[in-house]
Amino acid sequence: WLDWSGVGSGWRADLLATTRALLALRREHAVLRQSTFFAGRPVHPDGTTDLAWFGPDAMALDHDRWHDPALRTLQAFLHGEPVGGPSLLLVVPGKLDDTKVQLPGQPWARAWHLLWDSAAETPSEVDDEGHPVPGGDRVPVSALSLRVYRASR
Repeated sequence: WLDWSGVGSGWRADLLATTRALLALRREHAVLRQSTFFAGRPVHPDGTTDLAWFGPDAMALDHDRWHDPALRTLQAFLHGEPVGGPSLLLVVPGKLDDTKVQLPGQPWARAWHLLWDSAAETPSEVDDEGHPVPGGDRVPVSALSLRVYRASR
């Protein structure tokens, strides 16, 4: 349990801001509040699925890649259209060093907007709404972090 009184400044204020930002992210994106399990089933005429897994090269994961011990970075696409919201991409680099990740391109997204980066000290440091990353581009990511992107389709 954490005593939230007297949060004021310092690490407690940062923790409170982070907690608020993550709760807002979940509240604002229905795809993060699914009432049923994802199944990888097609949900869109372009063939995109409700859930898709990619490696750091934006290539879909097949059985062999899932079991490749050298593959240390995963990307999960969560299709938001079936629940009336935008689609999201979770990028999870499991490397001990910073790396570059290629974000999936069409049909998954035309561009990506960074919503969350756990490597940032505070949520206010993440403000890429005006700077979308084109689908298929490579982006630097910090080691052992988590990023959340919103898709522009």
